[in-house]
Amino acid sequence: MEQCFELVEKVVNDSVPEIVSSLKSNPVAGETLKEICNLLVDITEIANMEIPRNYSAEEVMRFCIPSTLITIVKPAVDHLFTTYVFGAYPLCYQPIRISIEAMAYSLYADINESLENGKTFDEKFQELQARLKEVSMSKVFKKKLGDMVGKELSNKLFDLWRKTSNDFLHFTGYIEKFKMLDPANPPPSYMIGAFVGYDASDEPFLEELKNTVREFRELLKQTWNYWRHWYNTQTSKLK
Repeated sequence: MEQCFELVEKVVNDSVPEIVSSLKSNPVAGETLKEICNLLVDITEIANMEIPRNYSAEEVMRFCIPSTLITIVKPAVDHLFTTYVFGAYPLCYQPIRISIEAMAYSLYADINESLENGKTFDEKFQELQARLKEVSMSKVFKKKLGDMVGKELSNKLFDLWRKTSNDFLHFTGYIEKFKMLDPANPPPSYMIGAFVGYDASDEPFLEELKNTVREFRELLKQTWNYWRHWYNTQTSKLK
């Protein structure tokens, strides 16, 4: 066990400072970090400030979007930030992908139910899971959700979800990345291991991650604004 603690100390004392240094010295790595930090600010403002300020605890427990943003998306973005700072950027796509799935399911679950049914968000999820057990995720996005929220938002969710599927989450994604390698240059850090500083060989992949995070930031805001408008419209009808 002592060897495990020694490894942790080595990573914290030796490897992390090297990664932080590369974030400062490599412009693309720094720009990607800035985009991730902006995403962290966005979700923190929604989940930690706007939702507690404007919605009661009962509303959060009853509706899937606010509860999901607090319990799934906010922690996922924290994981994304931590993963990037520790030099493991291929793993940054998983938090984005799970967040997109969570937001899509949550929109569908909330809008599919009457505002007055009194079910909690987890009860809605359990029932939705049972109903959609045999339905592919792509059909949930393009057909089920599309019929409710419109093709523009559902297609954006689907397109970014599909894009993250091609980035390091499957073996075929790694094969695609091989096409971007330059044999004349050293391999990118993800082929060496985590806890390695970012350099020029990582830049094409970091640029791709930066753009994905930027797209997700806009999608997060658009999804939240859509739900908020829907909720305000529905509650005004009950008054």
